[in-house]
Amino acid sequence: MAKMEVKTSLLDNMIGVGDMVLLEPLNEETFINNLKKRFDHNEIYTYIGSVVISVNPYRSLPIYSPEKVEDYRNRNFYELSPHIFALSDEAYRSLRDQDKDQCILITGESGAGKTEASKLVMSYVAAVCGKGAEVNQVKEQLLQSNPVLEAFGNAKTVRNDNSSRFGKYMDIEFDFKGDPLGGVISNYYVLDYSVSMHDNSFEQFIINYCNEKLQQIFIELTLKEEQEEYIREGIEWTHIDYFNNAIICDLIENNTNGILAMLDEECLRPGTVTDETFLEKLNQVCATHQHFESRMSKSSRFLNDTSLPHSCFRIQHYAGKVLYQVEGFVDKNNDLLYRDLSQAMWKAGHTLIKSLFPEGNPAKINLKRPPTAGSQFKASVATLMKNLQTKNPNYIRCIKPNDKKAAHIFTEALVCHQIRYLGLLENVRVRRAGYAFRQAYEPCLERYKMLCKQTWPHWKGPARAGVEVLFNELEIPVEEYSFGRSKIFIRNPRTLFKLEDLRKQRLEDLATLIQKIYRGWKCRTHFLLMRKSQIVVAAWYRRYAQQKRYQQIKSSALVIQSYIRGWKARKILRELKHQKRCEEAATTIAAYWRGTQARRELSRLKEEARNKHAIAVIWAYWLGSKARRELKRLKEEARRKHAVAVIWAYWLGLKVLPHPFFLPTVNSTKPSTYSILNYDSLPLALSLQGSEAASKGDFLFSSDHLIEMATKLYRTTLSQTKQKLNIEISDEYVHNRLNVPSHF
Repeated sequence: MAKMEVKTSLLDNMIGVGDMVLLEPLNEETFINNLKKRFDHNEIYTYIGSVVISVNPYRSLPIYSPEKVEDYRNRNFYELSPHIFALSDEAYRSLRDQDKDQCILITGESGAGKTEASKLVMSYVAAVCGKGAEVNQVKEQLLQSNPVLEAFGNAKTVRNDNSSRFGKYMDIEFDFKGDPLGGVISNYYVLDYSVSMHDNSFEQFIINYCNEKLQQIFIELTLKEEQEEYIREGIEWTHIDYFNNAIICDLIENNTNGILAMLDEECLRPGTVTDETFLEKLNQVCATHQHFESRMSKSSRFLNDTSLPHSCFRIQHYAGKVLYQVEGFVDKNNDLLYRDLSQAMWKAGHTLIKSLFPEGNPAKINLKRPPTAGSQFKASVATLMKNLQTKNPNYIRCIKPNDKKAAHIFTEALVCHQIRYLGLLENVRVRRAGYAFRQAYEPCLERYKMLCKQTWPHWKGPARAGVEVLFNELEIPVEEYSFGRSKIFIRNPRTLFKLEDLRKQRLEDLATLIQKIYRGWKCRTHFLLMRKSQIVVAAWYRRYAQQKRYQQIKSSALVIQSYIRGWKARKILRELKHQKRCEEAATTIAAYWRGTQARRELSRLKEEARNKHAIAVIWAYWLGSKARRELKRLKEEARRKHAVAVIWAYWLGLKVLPHPFFLPTVNSTKPSTYSILNYDSLPLALSLQGSEAASKGDFLFSSDHLIEMATKLYRTTLSQTKQKLNIEISDEYVHNRLNVPSHF
């Protein structure tokens, strides 16, 4: 979303009067009261037409931020509230867009804020011009020149903590794009009195002379600007009566009988020259001048004026009377360096110092007397005035609110004195001698169009025609305004204030109308919203009811479907159960029949088995008896032969029991082979050699410790017969039983 641009006109939210031209009634008291009222509300800037009055606040104010620079950039001078940035922007745009040389004159007494005002002007110009590297370098040099100048030419005084002891003229050159190219700084007379406080003397005299010249050119250029604008707009020019201070300037700078000319003459003449002889000469030449006053003059009107000492003279400047102490005029006007000092400085090794004192060069000794300080300053002022007359002037009048250099203090007597010697009231009178207020047709129509039904809310035709219709509708007297080519001119501030009062009342009526329309719109919007909401709620309720009914139908359908599926399933289940019972019955019958057949077969087999078992038992009993008889015989033989092992066994292939059996020591019988089956529970066979072996066959042994038993037999045989047994491990072997081979 684009940011909304808020415009504040000079006439909006005014604290006092933003432009002194609109002050009513106009006098010294109302002028000071208006400045004080604005000063108390931190409004330190006030206009007199295109002139800016700046009151030193002696503190920092948040009105110089980059946002403020953007607010005043490319704006009409009267479009926003008074500010030094408005004048800076007007001068810069006239220079850049119209190719008109501009000058900004900043005047005021010591401590009024002239140096700070010049810094603000330069900082604004630096902020709005180009941004290239070279341009930034030039801007930085211009901005950094202020600290250098202040270091050489400023000092702390009783009246000002940063008092400038010289006047400076800064000439900044711009290219066609409005970018600064460089600058030249010229300085004027250095003031000793800024350091040491004393009575008005030569320094103050030449300063007041400069102020008189600036006031003269100010009035001339202001009237010239007014006349040019009237001619440009096609308004009839009327003669304006004003005080012309040219007579005061002539009293000071006249080449024949001016004060500076007589001072130079007195300094150059032979003989005894003192300040008293200079005053006597003034009394002779200037006694009849209406702006010169001296107690020792030929005129007897000041003989009894005790406020005028004998060693002083008084000049009635445009800002008031100023008393000058004549002491020191001659010496300060000479302002000469001793020749030996100039020669010593010229002999310095530093090039810069040497260039500053060319008169010390012995090869270029000039016997001509150097110009005096007064003549130098007069020539500098003449050059300055000539330079200013070729440029479009802009003015900043600085005012010092108090002598304490403290914030929030406004001394009316001090401000009144400055208003007088700056000629601000005279400036206002000159400005409002013709038309007090002027404004372009477009902003004028935009501001006051709500006062006429034909122009509100939109005017379709030219802006001038709209303003004419507006003023005719309001019945404003014709002599109170004039139509220019691009502006409307209003003669009396009361007419403008009447328009503002009507506008304020109309804005209140429009605000009431807007509130009424807004409340109606709000109620209608609320009603439409409620109606729309009711429709939405009803639609949603109907939807909910239909959804609920659908869910009920769906649930009922599911119940019905489940019942039908259950009925079908039960029918099928009954059929399956009947089929299963039939199959089970058939299986049971078949099983019973097979069982009967099996039992019959079993009875038959049992009968056969009983018959066979009787035979086997008898045969086994016979074999057992035979084996026992043989065992008994062997035991007897073993006891006789001191057997070393005990064996329990069955003869003729019966299982060898795990009982100890002691092998007898038989010399004629030599075991030849051990055969060990590769099974844990099968027997060990011992093959014998000899006739006895042939008659008895192989021995079979069974033991849970087969390896240990074989080892024991091996060691016993080795110890008895001194022969090694051959041990074979196999899965089967051939057993000789009574010369009958049997396979195991």
